[in-house]
Amino acid sequence: MVIENDFIGPRVSLAAFKSTDADILVQTQFDPALIAMATDNRWPRDAARFVQEFSSQSLVMTLMVRLRETQALLGWLRLSDMQLKNRGAVLSIAVLNEQNRHQGYGREAIQLALQIAFNQLNLHKVRGWINADNLSAQHLFEHVGFNKEGTLRQQRFISGQRVDQNLYGLLQNDWRSEG
Repeated sequence: MVIENDFIGPRVSLAAFKSTDADILVQTQFDPALIAMATDNRWPRDAARFVQEFSSQSLVMTLMVRLRETQALLGWLRLSDMQLKNRGAVLSIAVLNEQNRHQGYGREAIQLALQIAFNQLNLHKVRGWINADNLSAQHLFEHVGFNKEGTLRQQRFISGQRVDQNLYGLLQNDWRSEG
C-alpha cells in the first residue's frame, strides 16, 4: 500500500519508507530487546533485499515513525493482515533504540495509526498480538483503548522458549467514544 502524505502529531510523524531507512532497520533487527518483543519475522540481512520485501506487500501498510522536529527514524508501525470484507487489521509497532522507548513516541504513533485505520480506511477493528511477557506493550495498547481479548498458549518460540501471546482488540465505535 503506497502512502503519499505524512501523518503528523505533536512530536512524531508517520511517513512512507525511504530507502535510506533500510540500513538502520537491518542493523537494529538483532537488538536482543527487539527480538524478545517481536511477534513476527525479522528482516533480511542486507538492505537491498530489505527494500524489496518491505515495499512489495500489498495489504500491508508500513509507516516509519519519525521524530517530527528532525525526521530522525524512531521505529516503524504496521497495519497488516488487512481484511477488506471484515474491515480489520493487525497493528504492530517497534521503537528501535532503547533510549526512545517509554518516552510516549509509541503511544502517539499508535494514536495516529488509529486515526488512519478508523477514519481513512474505515476499519471496524484493529487487533494487536503481544507476547505475554511484554508488559510495556500490553500497558501501551491498553492505554490507547485496546482490550485484552484472549491468550494463545505457547504460541511463539523465542530464544529457546515457548511464549504465550495475548490478543488485543479495539473496535471503531469504542475508539470514537473514547476519543
